[in-house]
Amino acid sequence: MSDINYLSKKLNTTTLQFVLFTILTAGIYPVIWLYKTSQLIETETQQVVIHPYYYIIASMLLGWEMVLGDARLVMSMGSDFYGFSMILSKVYFIVLIVWAFKAKSILQMYYLKMHGIDIKPNAFYTLIFSVYYINFLINSISEIKEKSDLVQKAYLQNEKKVNHENEK
Repeated sequence: MSDINYLSKKLNTTTLQFVLFTILTAGIYPVIWLYKTSQLIETETQQVVIHPYYYIIASMLLGWEMVLGDARLVMSMGSDFYGFSMILSKVYFIVLIVWAFKAKSILQMYYLKMHGIDIKPNAFYTLIFSVYYINFLINSISEIKEKSDLVQKAYLQNEKKVNHENEK
C-alpha cells in the first residue's frame, strides 16, 4: 500500500499558493497545475484522468481568451471579439470543472480501495471551486484519514458497549 500523503507531498502546493500563483500568472498557472497534477494522479492511481489533448485544448482556450479579451486589441477589431472572448472564458471554466469532477471520482475510488477511506468530496464545492477544491482535497487527505479513524474507533467502542450491555 502506498503512502496516503504521496500526492500531497509530490504536489507540494497549498491552496493559498495555488490561488496566489493563479493571480500572479494572470490565470495561466491552473493549466500547468492541471497537467502536473494529472500526471501525479495517473502515476499513483494507474488511471487516466483525461486525454492528453485536453490540456492542449485548455491552453488554447485560455490563450485565445486572453488575446481576444485584451481591451486595446478588442477596440481595434470591434466589440464582437470581446463577446467571443467571454464565451471562450466560460468554456475554459467548464473544461476545468469537467476535469475536477473526473479527478474527484478517481481520487474517491482510489482512497476507498487502497486506504479504506471514503473521502466524500462535496459536489457543490467541486462545481464552484473546481481545481482549487481538488488541490484542497489532496492536501487535506491526512486530516480526512484521521477523522475517519476516529469515527471508526468511536463506532467500534459503541458497538462493544452495546454488545456488552446485551450480554447482561
